[in-house]
Amino acid sequence: MIGGTTSAAESHAQTVANLRTVLPAESVADAPTASADDSACHREPRSTGAEHDVFVSNVAEDQDLAFKIADHLEDAGYRVWRFERDALPAVSYLTQIGQAIAASRAFLLLISAQSLSSHEIDIELERAHEESKPFIPVCSGISHVEFQTRRPLWRQAMGTTTSIQLDRDTLAVGVRRIVDGMKALGILPTQNRNETMA
Repeated sequence: MIGGTTSAAESHAQTVANLRTVLPAESVADAPTASADDSACHREPRSTGAEHDVFVSNVAEDQDLAFKIADHLEDAGYRVWRFERDALPAVSYLTQIGQAIAASRAFLLLISAQSLSSHEIDIELERAHEESKPFIPVCSGISHVEFQTRRPLWRQAMGTTTSIQLDRDTLAVGVRRIVDGMKALGILPTQNRNETMA
């Protein structure tokens, strides 16, 4: 629904969904689908399961720095998934985060004094570890040794991965080093990867 109006495709999809809740599945299984041409303004929503290059994990207190890192990475050609922008309404955030981590090629964790006590970060980090995602630990206002001492589980999950110190003053240089690190792991920007595959 855009600006209070519903497209033909959206209206049809909602009607079929409503029918499926009250009728047997076979009654609506063959219902015709609306064509994308039915609406000139039809746009596919951003899919949580679509592949992204980097999943950014951060707490709300570090949102400004996380956004700036993500913006720089996107300027370098990487596709970044960030909750505040890419999460869809009405769908479990746990489901969306799990799908996004699984579909990403690397997991960037913004580590700060605030993030060390976050249960949500624990969940995201454990999922990334289970999915064998390469970690990109970015320390802001905290040292590598301090986070390893205070969060031994994080240390275990990330293993021998090196971190980078980053703040607003070192942002541009720091993100260039992150990009160099990802390229060293074979994680090329989406645009470059598509050109290589062509």
